[in-house]
Amino acid sequence: MCDESRSHGVGSTENLKRLGENSDPGVTATLGSITQGKQGGVAAKAENQGVTYTARTPGAAGNGIEIELEENRNQIETTVTENVANRTVLIRLAGDPVNNIVSVTTVTDVVSAVNDANLTLITASGSGSMIVRGVSWSTSGGTGVTETVDLTIDTGANATGTITVKVAGIDHTVAVTAGQTAAQVAAAIAAQLTADGVLGYLVNNPSGAIVRFTSTTQFMDVPDLTVSVN
Repeated sequence: MCDESRSHGVGSTENLKRLGENSDPGVTATLGSITQGKQGGVAAKAENQGVTYTARTPGAAGNGIEIELEENRNQIETTVTENVANRTVLIRLAGDPVNNIVSVTTVTDVVSAVNDANLTLITASGSGSMIVRGVSWSTSGGTGVTETVDLTIDTGANATGTITVKVAGIDHTVAVTAGQTAAQVAAAIAAQLTADGVLGYLVNNPSGAIVRFTSTTQFMDVPDLTVSVN
């Protein structure tokens, strides 16, 4: 976890510096604070026929678990199996072969069977005597935060030259042309850093004068990215 008591690499006193001092294109930029990544947030769920299935993995990582309830009049008792690699759960509902009934399994029966199985993927909650029928669906609604940080270009270039953006200790040289707006400089930085590659991050120019760094490790708090401009 990040220690919030210390200055982040992108939120320190280096927030405002001149870019490209050697060629003096006159471009300035402001570095924003890190949006810390986290898995937390709303857990992914699936609700059907009185049963709520909740993903054990928190946040958006719990979305997309496929749950299938299968009817079979010859099934003696309710059973539950999972395939963790494929992110699927199969619940075989107990039936009644004597009376030719495909399901005699109640909400309480399903919840008990799922939780007794101690699955890796999901838990279940709910109770009641309503008979559950065959159906399939997926968990959804889980949310998380992927770590990001923005570099905002404050002024355009008033001279042709180069600027240096240091990311995670690596210098990236970006050519600028006199008369480029702040938005055009941001686009040039994003294009150059994308071409060079920034380990563990995607770089883009989402709008205007913003250069955005987005962690390639989704929904996790990763070591802070350091960014400085010279």
